[in-house]
Amino acid sequence: MSTPPTIIIYAMPGSQFTAKVLAALQHRKIPHYIAFVPLQVEDRRQFLPSGGTLVPEMAIYKNNNDDDDPIVVVPDSEAILEWLDENYSIVGLSESPQFYPQQQQQQQQQPSLTRTKPNG
Repeated sequence: MSTPPTIIIYAMPGSQFTAKVLAALQHRKIPHYIAFVPLQVEDRRQFLPSGGTLVPEMAIYKNNNDDDDPIVVVPDSEAILEWLDENYSIVGLSESPQFYPQQQQQQQQQPSLTRTKPNG
């Protein structure tokens, strides 16, 4: 039996975007760890796997050792939720409710072609 990958969410206390991701992980009963990042921007760059500065960021490691390079790094709460929709379902359900319904995902991916006329 293979060991499931380790999910680490990099977060800052009080982040509403991090709270959204953590709620999704808890809802789907997906095991994960939380690593709190420094508040100072330059320190955060060195701490986050992407080298960025924004949280949340999700890193998935093959083993329970975050000293290895992550196999997947997903920054941004919206992208994390989309990744979870594509890769994790609720245990025991053949079809889990999506965080983003298919129609909404398609609308987000297509640029809007409607333009408004200026008043005048």
